[in-house]
Amino acid sequence: MKKKKSQFPHSVEKQLRFILSTNSSKLIKRYKEVLKKDKNAEFEEVEFSNAEKKKIINDLTKVAIATNKHVFESWRTLTDDELKMTDLKGAKYWIRENYLRVKNMNKTFAEKMTVIRDDKYRELLKTFNGSLDFRFDKLANGRITNADIDKLLTQLKANYNPNSEIKTLIEKLEKTRNLKSEEIKTLQSWANRRNELWARNETGNICASQLQDLWLENGIEKYIWRTEQDSRVRLEHMEKEGKIFEVGVGIMPMEEFGCRCWAEPIRAKKEDKNGD
Repeated sequence: MKKKKSQFPHSVEKQLRFILSTNSSKLIKRYKEVLKKDKNAEFEEVEFSNAEKKKIINDLTKVAIATNKHVFESWRTLTDDELKMTDLKGAKYWIRENYLRVKNMNKTFAEKMTVIRDDKYRELLKTFNGSLDFRFDKLANGRITNADIDKLLTQLKANYNPNSEIKTLIEKLEKTRNLKSEEIKTLQSWANRRNELWARNETGNICASQLQDLWLENGIEKYIWRTEQDSRVRLEHMEKEGKIFEVGVGIMPMEEFGCRCWAEPIRAKKEDKNGD
């Protein structure tokens, strides 16, 4: 009987076998240790820690991604010349359209993260400024209630660190329940700038987390730290410019407050098609 050909490339099959056999052996070893203490122990009583489970999942995810790339490339039935042609007909036309659409999803990480970061920043800033601007407008029109003034004061005092001018305006609003037109504009301008910083900081934290997930999905474990290379870059970040770091180890670009740095992923070298 003819042996069925494996759907996995040799190197990926080796990785899968290694992950499963290594972790199975580890679990069996622990069970044997438990049996020495309790001969009636059940195998179900032995399990991996949450950290170990997460590592196994991550390892299997990398294998799945590698397999997916292999299947994707082997699925392609058009030649390189045909992929460049724009006048294909019938099935070849649709194969080319779908192949290029999937291929186009593989944009650079910098492009992906820029889109994610900008969209998230606008979304957060809109949330932060929405009710704040609404209450400032009511204050300017003289149609604000005491309840809304109290809510506005709560928003202005939340995690704030104003200069003496802004602090005086907040205290005046709290005491008199009213401000002059120019004072309102000054206070609102400060509040909006503060919210911009908050939104950028929160966006940086979110994107740094999403970036790690994006890299994990693409099997990338290292990156190059990049800065804007201007006078506003922190000294400690400038010292990291061009250096290589591991994903998830230490502070990532964008995580610190106001950080404008970004990470350039290092793609792993392609494995030999013939295996190890």
